[in-house]
Amino acid sequence: MNRLNPQCRTNQQAAKLLGTVEQTLLEHNMIDRVNRILLGVSGGPDSTALLHMLVELSSRYDLSLAVAHLNHNLRPQAARREAAWVASAASRLGLPFFTATRDVERYRHDQRLSPEEAARQVRYEFLVRAARQQGYQRIAVGHQADDNAELVLMYLLRGSGSLGLAGIPPVRENLIIRPLIRVTRQQILAYLSAHNLAYCTDHTNFDNSLTRNRVRNNLLPHLKQAYNPGIVQTLNRLAEIMRTEQDWTATLIDSVYRQVCTFSGPDRIQISIAQLLPEHVAVQRRILRQAIAAVKGDLRRISYGHIQDALALIASGPQYGSIDLPDKIRLQKIDTIAYIIKESTWLRRSPTDNRHRRPVLFNYVIPEPESDDLEIEVKEAGFRLMLQSVHPDSISEIRKAGQWVAFFDKDALKFPLVLRNYQPGDRFVPLGMTGRKKLKKYFIDQKVPREQRTRCPVLLSDDTVLWVVGHRTSETAKWQPSTRRVLKITCDLLQR
Repeated sequence: MNRLNPQCRTNQQAAKLLGTVEQTLLEHNMIDRVNRILLGVSGGPDSTALLHMLVELSSRYDLSLAVAHLNHNLRPQAARREAAWVASAASRLGLPFFTATRDVERYRHDQRLSPEEAARQVRYEFLVRAARQQGYQRIAVGHQADDNAELVLMYLLRGSGSLGLAGIPPVRENLIIRPLIRVTRQQILAYLSAHNLAYCTDHTNFDNSLTRNRVRNNLLPHLKQAYNPGIVQTLNRLAEIMRTEQDWTATLIDSVYRQVCTFSGPDRIQISIAQLLPEHVAVQRRILRQAIAAVKGDLRRISYGHIQDALALIASGPQYGSIDLPDKIRLQKIDTIAYIIKESTWLRRSPTDNRHRRPVLFNYVIPEPESDDLEIEVKEAGFRLMLQSVHPDSISEIRKAGQWVAFFDKDALKFPLVLRNYQPGDRFVPLGMTGRKKLKKYFIDQKVPREQRTRCPVLLSDDTVLWVVGHRTSETAKWQPSTRRVLKITCDLLQR
């Protein structure tokens, strides 16, 4: 019987491992029509193995490689040593080297993020910028199978849905590639040992005060020893199944999403509540998540609870209301429309901030239209008014009008009209009633949030409130069957 000596066995294992990486590159089209790849190298075992494996494969696929390293400045002395080590490794291999230093702690504070999330965001921002500036088509990072298993397990413990259980994708946005995603940590360490390759050790990986480290150092080894020796492969298989089903479901949701979302801009999406609510609750959740992701850029920090709160507001909340979501995202319900908006400032302010925050003020004088149509943009509040003269016979259109369209007897109006903010002391006679009512009391009854009241536009004729825009018209100058000239006024949000 022929027995392989340990060295031969090690060489075979290394060749098999390289074959797995090569198969991953090809199966996921990571290098399809690509020859310039930027490698994100921290100096740890995973990125060091990635660096040497891709160098070994580069001649076979005519790859032009470069190395990028970010100093997070969280462990100053150790970080400088790691940066020098990665620079030396790139030099020995004859590869271009790009580096930068970022103050992650300040970024974390400014953006209100966890240390891990802040470091991740800053790192990818650096890698993407470096790749674009230097003309690299892909960015390779060192995530491997154990990383994926740990993440899936963490999401499972949090009660995540299919998107979380899908784990780390092999390719993200046709830019970030993960050639080691099928390789285990044990295989990587064996490869480094077989090739006598040194690497840096980040001692924060042993800090079990962090959830990720407790999963890595305690929970996953326990599951492997006591329940399933192949737990890493099992969790990766689960992730692959969930990822393919997630992709399939996304194709089904897209057509519904396009119907339900009646307007989509870079920082605002408009959802028809009437079209959303008949859908199955699973579809409703996915549409909301997709809309939030489109405005926010991702779904990080958006939990199941956030989605449930949003659905509750849309389905059974007050006619006018809003909830604040993480990272400056606001969901606002106005009558039959739900808006998902990316605000420019943080939504959760301290009492001091709110006390000194000045409302946006506006006051527009509207002359009598010389032609049939007149358009007024109120940029301070993000909407426009459109005034049109319509025929009195448009009775069916009048009866179907919602809160954002109003009809008046043009002959009963006194021009110019005035459009301004709500002011304390404003009163009106709501349509269908006989007594005057304070707008403040009306807002309280309608559960309009306090911060929205000062931004609410009010239309007046001769100092008399005609219309609390987006809410209710008054008895003053109302359309009647005897009306000879009808003025139709429509309020639309500006596309920002």
